[in-house]
Amino acid sequence: MERIKYQKMNYEEKRKHYREFFPFLKTHTWLNHAGHGPWSTRSVEMMDGFAKSFCEGPMRPYQEWDDVREKTRGLLAQFLDADIDEIGFNFTTSLSLFMISQLIPWKAGQNIIVPDRAFPSIVYPARVLEQDGVEARIVETVDGLISEDKLIDAIDSNTKMMIVPLVNFLTGLRLDIAHLSQACRDNGVFLSVDAIQGAGAIKIDVKKLGCHALCFGSPKWMFGPMGVGTIYLDKEQFDLCRIPQMGMCSVADAWNFFDYQQPLLNQCLRYEAGCSAHLSHHGMLPNLEMFLDLGRENIETHIMGLTGYLHDQLTSRGITVLTPREDRRRAGIITFDAKSAGWENTDQLLKTLEEQNITVAVRMGMVRVSPHFYNTSDEIDLFLGVLDSADVIKK
Repeated sequence: MERIKYQKMNYEEKRKHYREFFPFLKTHTWLNHAGHGPWSTRSVEMMDGFAKSFCEGPMRPYQEWDDVREKTRGLLAQFLDADIDEIGFNFTTSLSLFMISQLIPWKAGQNIIVPDRAFPSIVYPARVLEQDGVEARIVETVDGLISEDKLIDAIDSNTKMMIVPLVNFLTGLRLDIAHLSQACRDNGVFLSVDAIQGAGAIKIDVKKLGCHALCFGSPKWMFGPMGVGTIYLDKEQFDLCRIPQMGMCSVADAWNFFDYQQPLLNQCLRYEAGCSAHLSHHGMLPNLEMFLDLGRENIETHIMGLTGYLHDQLTSRGITVLTPREDRRRAGIITFDAKSAGWENTDQLLKTLEEQNITVAVRMGMVRVSPHFYNTSDEIDLFLGVLDSADVIKK
């Protein structure tokens, strides 16, 4: 196991070691992990071996598939500081958020709270509930940033759920989930958190956050393949929630096909429907081993150092940065206004960066930079060098 083999390395040695598992980085400076991350050779090798067994044989038995899935589930429990029974799988973040929104027995006249300027997958479950007479309360931002206080102020006696991002996809704002959780629990409101822009970038301890549910997909900061999403559900909620979906493995004896009345498992597994994304579990497992070996606190400290450095460099140039500077209010994303950096045309900036094999993203007209554990301050400086060349490009 990688964690045992390299446990004598310090963090910096491990960071450099694991970077070698991403050969794409030998020719590219990848600063778009909020969009998607590259795949590691270890991840591809595991998926390739599983895929070839279907083509070249020998065909692996079901138990081996499930063993990898359950090992992945166990590592995710460690990754989130959760109990293994509280971890379930879905196929995307959007599907997970929708499934979670259906855990409550909704009635017409009740309401669900979501923030404005959030990614659509956070807001759309609320829109779907409008079909049943549920009010979707979209809370306005303050100076373009989601406000925890405004979200809390929107709660009333008819509020049954709130869905928020851990980290906003555009501004990079990290929300105070523990503060929201306390307010929601005090008012009997179910809090669901979309952590796709946090998982892999910052340490997540679901017990300290206090939310009822949390979910994320694997293609971004987790370096994982598409088609697998993770759900955490507080086990105290199991007997209080509806069952919006079931599958073969939701019950105590999965292979007793004709006993339709057998009891549900007292695990988040009860909500998994259909065939598992076994190929994606193979791709996800080695990345989780890597994260746990590196140490989640170490990864967060490194990324926070890079984003703090970038924030300071941008503001020292007089560039307008949307992302807050305070450590507790940001994570792995720094977003800024390209026009304030002298780039009237963001497409021209992206083209110039791509010519140097540097990749960032543009979202809603703003430039978004999102480094990971293997990036360095030298790579941030490479990006800044291109950014500073606006006047040269114009000439």
